[in-house]
Amino acid sequence: ENTDNNLPDLWLDDYISNTYEYMENLTDQCSSYIVLDKLNKRKYILKQLKRFDENIYVTLKNMNINGVPQIYEIYHLNSDRENSDRENSDKEDSLVIIEEYIKGVTLTEYIEKNDVTEEKLVSIIIKLTDILEKLHNLNPPVIHRDIKPDNIILSDIGKTYLIDFNISRNYTGIKSKDTVIMGTAGFAAPE
Repeated sequence: ENTDNNLPDLWLDDYISNTYEYMENLTDQCSSYIVLDKLNKRKYILKQLKRFDENIYVTLKNMNINGVPQIYEIYHLNSDRENSDRENSDKEDSLVIIEEYIKGVTLTEYIEKNDVTEEKLVSIIIKLTDILEKLHNLNPPVIHRDIKPDNIILSDIGKTYLIDFNISRNYTGIKSKDTVIMGTAGFAAPE
């Protein structure tokens, strides 16, 4: 069991600490970690989300879409550890997602380290549009809302993955615009 005082707070949860071994932070900016499953000894990505649409992750878990990391587990983590009655808790839950670990580099890293040909970029874009077509043909369609080079992984075995569905939404056709503007400056559509 991990006794390191520098571990993220979510390792105070018995289920998390008994199931997964913390390995390292995935990024400095969000609550994403590389973990090792203590039972099967496989690496996974563990994400703790404060803002989320659980339906997106349930859909992705059930659909297993080629080019989207497989979601293996969805776990509610109540931030009020002293109050086991969530209904009466004034603290919000967070959602913990356990997903496939993709060994590779982001498109940003790949472009920075390689001379990238137009042919290679077109190949990546075609693979990305295949992934988006599958997402958009779901019922209801899943809209990613944050497509950027940092959210595209080129795996060590040559596959292209779209990652980071944290602000994704189901398209219902009811709203004419988002209630909250989200995305990454420089990549989000200006409208």
